[in-house]
Amino acid sequence: MPYKTWILNLRAHYRHLFLAQGESISSTTVKLQWAHGDIGPSCLCSENTDRVYIVKYRKVGNMLFKRQRVEQQMYIIIDDLTPNSKYEFVVEDKMAEDHKKKFSERCFVVTKGFSIHTSKETARLVDGIQPINVTVTEV
Repeated sequence: MPYKTWILNLRAHYRHLFLAQGESISSTTVKLQWAHGDIGPSCLCSENTDRVYIVKYRKVGNMLFKRQRVEQQMYIIIDDLTPNSKYEFVVEDKMAEDHKKKFSERCFVVTKGFSIHTSKETARLVDGIQPINVTVTEV
């Protein structure tokens, strides 16, 4: 492995000591989970811990992060998000043993969107009036 790659991997290992993974569960809701150590996504769990976490998130393009405190669990359900939008999430471990701030890797999730379905009958205009029989479903 080239020296430059080794240094970048080493920095990444010490800067991000745990893994976060998110999933859009509706058009306005995301479930974010995290786990400690060098483990894969299959090890993400929701078991209780004695730690306190701060989840920071923002819609991509926004400057400011929103914050939510999480105690004794390793997941959070965040709602009131904008449909079909990309969000950035970072989890901070507030109870790290060495009292240094520890952050997860950045995690990006796109919320689900909507699609509009119309039939041929509802799509045509009748006497200049817009159709009213339109179905909106989550994708």
